[in-house]
Amino acid sequence: MNNHSGFTLLEILIVLVVLAIAAGLITLTVGNDERGTLQREAQRLTGALEYAADRARFRHEIVGVSALPGNHGWRFWSIPEDAGKGVSWRVVTDDAPLTAHRLSGEFTLRPLYYAGQPLAADAIVPLLPSGRFEPYALELRGADWSLRLNSDPLGRISAILPEASEAAR
Repeated sequence: MNNHSGFTLLEILIVLVVLAIAAGLITLTVGNDERGTLQREAQRLTGALEYAADRARFRHEIVGVSALPGNHGWRFWSIPEDAGKGVSWRVVTDDAPLTAHRLSGEFTLRPLYYAGQPLAADAIVPLLPSGRFEPYALELRGADWSLRLNSDPLGRISAILPEASEAAR
């Protein structure tokens, strides 16, 4: 009778398979999920835009949004509706949901159009206190994915699901 102690080849293979599956799950969980991050940033921006539109109506002021310098985030601006001529945009600093937000990673924000007209990268998209909105579009872009936010004349914002960027195709 042989009493050999140790593991069989089958037992070693089973342990290796379990370790490989665990490592794969950890990599998926911890790895860079650009598409998911892009969707979360779009939800954050959508919430801020809806809040800004409400603020414009309730405070009777014009609120605007623009990309930060370098397009790596956004900031909100305001002008009181009853302001005289010559009053310019002021950065909103007194309202936490509308404070400047820097995008994570290599994401960028770019205004695309307002009222059917193309916009410059540093343009301010206005949200009027009347509750009537000119349609506008903003684009969030990462290295491999891009997502577009569109508004309608009622101020509703819809996100077009992320699609692979041209560079990633």
